[in-house]
Amino acid sequence: MKVIVAGLYKTGTKSMKDALEVLDYDVWDVAEQLNHVGGVEQWEALMTYNGDATPMLKEMLSNCEAVTDGPAAVLAVEIYKAFPTCKVILCVRDNEDVWFESYKRNRDTLNNNFLLRLMRYISPTVSRRFEIMRLANDVISSGRFVNPLSSIMTYDISPLLCKRAYNAHIAYVTQQVPQSNLLTFNVKQGWEPLCNFLGKEEPQVEFPHTNRNAGNATTSGVYRHAMFSSVKSVRNRVAMEVTMAVCVAFAVVVPMFFV
Repeated sequence: MKVIVAGLYKTGTKSMKDALEVLDYDVWDVAEQLNHVGGVEQWEALMTYNGDATPMLKEMLSNCEAVTDGPAAVLAVEIYKAFPTCKVILCVRDNEDVWFESYKRNRDTLNNNFLLRLMRYISPTVSRRFEIMRLANDVISSGRFVNPLSSIMTYDISPLLCKRAYNAHIAYVTQQVPQSNLLTFNVKQGWEPLCNFLGKEEPQVEFPHTNRNAGNATTSGVYRHAMFSSVKSVRNRVAMEVTMAVCVAFAVVVPMFFV
């Protein structure tokens, strides 16, 4: 492990993945974190563990060079304590209001996607991955990241509490990580401060700005990478679970028309 991107969701974490890959790092985003062999089981165990997480994190992340987004985003300090020689990049937005509006749009887009909400109920594979990300986001949204599919009521997230969580995260990372190992970074700053911090030559390409539109939330991040995974074995498992659910529903509903 060489680099930890410590920014919360919607602080440019997707851009950081692309930028670090340009700089030749092997980066684990949400897809890699959840879908490597044993990944889901490891994160489930970690999220419910009451003790020193260092040994678990060392085992989970020993084969990657950099992490960004995913469940790792809210555990940046714990990951740093497991890998204390790492460089930590604390991604931030222009201010808390800009961040909150982006985070809220992303959250609302996901909640308004009926297919994803339905898949949580008919596919155990999707449900387990979504539950990990729900736990991570509930830290920010005070338990209101997801509207239940079965509920006719919807509820919103609290601007006050979300902004408090955003600022508390920044303060905690800044307090816990030595300044020599920490870069507070806005992706608008581009290559120069990032490359200076990492000791890399500046690439002769434009700095990536990925996933600017929150409307992409359902085809990136949690939705595409963690749920309908690019990992073939996971994707096939989801397809099988959906097929079985459809067959069961068909077997239950069709006979009702002949009663």
